[in-house]
Amino acid sequence: MSDRHVGDGVPGRGFRYANPAYDAEREADEVLAWLLHGFTLLAAVATLWIFSVPGAPDVFWFFFVALAWLALGLVWLVRTIGAVGFRRDLRAVPHLLVEPVIVLLVAVLVKTSVPLWARFEVSRGAMNGLARQVSGAPDAATFRSRRVGLYTATRIEPIPGGMRFLVRSGSGLLDESAGFAYSPSGPPAATNEPYDSSSYEHLSGPWYVWTLDAFGGGD
Repeated sequence: MSDRHVGDGVPGRGFRYANPAYDAEREADEVLAWLLHGFTLLAAVATLWIFSVPGAPDVFWFFFVALAWLALGLVWLVRTIGAVGFRRDLRAVPHLLVEPVIVLLVAVLVKTSVPLWARFEVSRGAMNGLARQVSGAPDAATFRSRRVGLYTATRIEPIPGGMRFLVRSGSGLLDESAGFAYSPSGPPAATNEPYDSSSYEHLSGPWYVWTLDAFGGGD
């Protein structure tokens, strides 16, 4: 006989039947739930990281993370239908609410540019040091790529009244280059370089987000 009659330990509640197959199924679902939580957190961290760079997110990583979210969403939907729709297991509801809460939190953080602000603030001291170095250098000076805080700075160059550098170089028509510009006297002035499609958006203090569209070149 596969089922056995056991008490649930609560006076006045009577007895229930223990079903080993059902218990094993619930244990397996519990393991799946925690795995889903873990992978959802990884997807959340990856999403916040790719949105911590100025400009539009890298196209390759954006689609990779989007596919990860799609796969996780499908797994969550199957779990929800199985637990609530078929097994009527309301004890699974707290687990099922974890993923929507994470998704909502990530959406709010990305919408309010918190990842960019956080990474920028952590890197700000190093960026200020680089700005002083470049602004005080001779006109003919050149600068090699380097780590600046949590960013890798490339194409470091002086501009009238300040300096600028890229932290991401676009690789195609849909992928723009982006970085930061330092200009204490106000928005950076347009350069006389041909095909310079630079645009600037104020970020904080003397710092601006610098973007180059796909035709502006990231070289």
